Amino acid sequence: MHCVLCDAPIPSMSFLCQACSDVLPANTNACRTCALPLPVNTICGTCLQHPPPFGLCLAPYHYAFPIDVLIKAIKFSQRLAYAELVARLMYQQIARLQTDLPECLIPIPLHWKRLFNRGYNQAVELAKPLAECLGIPLLHHAAVRTRKTHPQASLAAKARRRNVRLAFQLNQPVRYQHVALVDDVMTTGYTAGELAVLLRSEGVGRVDVWVAARAHR
Repeated sequence: MHCVLCDAPIPSMSFLCQACSDVLPANTNACRTCALPLPVNTICGTCLQHPPPFGLCLAPYHYAFPIDVLIKAIKFSQRLAYAELVARLMYQQIARLQTDLPECLIPIPLHWKRLFNRGYNQAVELAKPLAECLGIPLLHHAAVRTRKTHPQASLAAKARRRNVRLAFQLNQPVRYQHVALVDDVMTTGYTAGELAVLLRSEGVGRVDVWVAARAHR
């Protein structure tokens, strides 16, 4: 077995060598609501002025090397085995925080055309091992993206909000009061926020967001 980043020999099923593990970009100081990297643990000005529709965002890493390499490989190179690694890293952070666990996980859905072209939804690939490790249900068909939006990474911040406006609908009633949305990266939070608004309008009491990495706006 070899490290997926530097190809150094490692024990079976470890995925990363110790040297690469040591340089993972931990998101240690961040906004306690949206996980935006900050100099100290506090609540950022944006969340103070305009609280997001989700309860909190758990993002254990910055979207930087080498986490960004792993996420891009999952998303664009069909390296689905890396999703297990990234989900394991997310799980370790969740276990350390000892936060209140949600009653179910909901992956952020892709539009059917993008899902057809890619062949899989990276959010589902991250959510499956997380749900299994935590022993909570995964509702991977609960929500659908009703229109094909532009990739958020290609848009300016203001355009991102318009891009995902009314982009989701629910396929089934969600009978839980506390759910967590799962995705790979969060930048502005507009995508997760739009789905959180929908879920709360349908009676869900608390919506959290779990992502592998948080990008700077």
